[in-house]
Amino acid sequence: MALTNVSSGATKVTKTLNAVNQELTIWCTGQAKVGINIFSVTGTPTISFFGSLDGLVYTPITVGPYPSATPSAAGVTTVTAAGTWEVPVQNYQFIRVQMTTGAGPASVILTASVDSSYLEAFLTPTELGVTLAVNYPSTTSTAGDLNTMTIPGQANRTINLTFCEVSLVGPGFGANAQIRIWDNAVGTGVPLFSDFLTSPVGSVGVVQKLNLPTDAQGNVGIQGRPGNALVVQIRNLGNVSSVINARVSYM
Repeated sequence: MALTNVSSGATKVTKTLNAVNQELTIWCTGQAKVGINIFSVTGTPTISFFGSLDGLVYTPITVGPYPSATPSAAGVTTVTAAGTWEVPVQNYQFIRVQMTTGAGPASVILTASVDSSYLEAFLTPTELGVTLAVNYPSTTSTAGDLNTMTIPGQANRTINLTFCEVSLVGPGFGANAQIRIWDNAVGTGVPLFSDFLTSPVGSVGVVQKLNLPTDAQGNVGIQGRPGNALVVQIRNLGNVSSVINARVSYM
């Protein structure tokens, strides 16, 4: 089990369960919510949720699928498949996820925080050594002014963008060309990242690798919410041809 403090001050624990009664427990005293991410599940083990007021006695608790209201109308005390859940801490000192039947394996991440940083449970589980599907999307625009790359979302999975590069060729475009990365949709989604672009000079092209942000552990990447698409858009290019190259994984 790994215990880390992540970027917004949340506490995170990780573990792969592969036998009956194996469990992962997070200390949550003074926190507001716990995020639960169960993934890479083999078979149909029963995975149960428990809370403790004193660290000695654990009783079943109801968790809601993320995102959910409080209390959740679709709350569960056990699951048999991968997914993401959340639960208010209330007066609990500890929240536990335990494999009560089956053999798995099933990988689990728990986070606890006073704010929305508990959502980091749903980001890339690199510390578990999980091999994720990797894609290399690319889009080309010769019409000039605009180039949009849409990376489609997958249910209950988060897109992790770890590399993005822009190639430009043309007569130059002044100082206002910009790249922006959106969660879900341009304009109506959440803007996650933006930067200005370097102009080409005449027929001489230019390649610009984006300086993507890193988390508290030094991992490079941008993630939206589970199930959402990521949209990479460059605009105000004028009469410039452009290529966007990226590296993404789903988890």
